[in-house]
Amino acid sequence: RLLPETRERAQYYPYRKTLDLEPGHYQARLVVHDRRGGAVGSVAHDLEVPSLDEWRVASPVLTDAFTTGNGGAPQLMLVARREFPAAGKLLCSLETYGAALDPSTGTSRVLLSYVLRRGSEELARGGPQALGPIPGEALGATFGLPLEALATGDYELELQFLEDVRGQRKALHERFTVTAVPSEPSGPPPSR
Repeated sequence: RLLPETRERAQYYPYRKTLDLEPGHYQARLVVHDRRGGAVGSVAHDLEVPSLDEWRVASPVLTDAFTTGNGGAPQLMLVARREFPAAGKLLCSLETYGAALDPSTGTSRVLLSYVLRRGSEELARGGPQALGPIPGEALGATFGLPLEALATGDYELELQFLEDVRGQRKALHERFTVTAVPSEPSGPPPSR
């Protein structure tokens, strides 16, 4: 149970569950019920669990909800939506696992490039940049796109990865929508 003051200021509620799954296709579903108001909501996410023996890219996280952590690094908050108001930043965080080690240096190297498109129009391009080491024997990065610079509508973020030692490539396509910023109500609140 949440305290009323927590419920009023919370933008999301984390739910963490670890499952050991064999490689294959899965769908995760989460259903929530508001006991007070009776509303029910759900979200479904299709996912592929790859073999742990191969180089793989985890599902990227797209979010506009974050706080600033130690050293100024953003601490991302997971959101179960792909619609973002045209204000602030959209952060993309990604991780790769199982990249081959270069025999001469003993390190692995994965390069990231991205292309932002609206329909067939290319709006931005970034990279290539080397992913940095993160905990868990992974390589990762987080980068931001200014939402206020984007018009309302549908977008696609193409993420291109190059595993440098073996020359393997992977590409992911993340779709999202930019919406108008909600307007503030004008005038005094209605009286009861």
